[in-house]
Amino acid sequence: MRPYLNKKRLGIPIYQTHLIIVNTIFKEKKKKEILSRGVLS
Repeated sequence: MRPYLNKKRLGIPIYQTHLIIVNTIFKEKKKKEILSRGVLS
């Protein structure tokens, strides 16, 4: 029971940082798409 609780507690911050990383990557991709569209038009 103890190791399971520790794992769960550790898993939450890792998941949150993962979400933040995914969000930043997604935002950067969108920025690049908008910039490339601006260059093309």
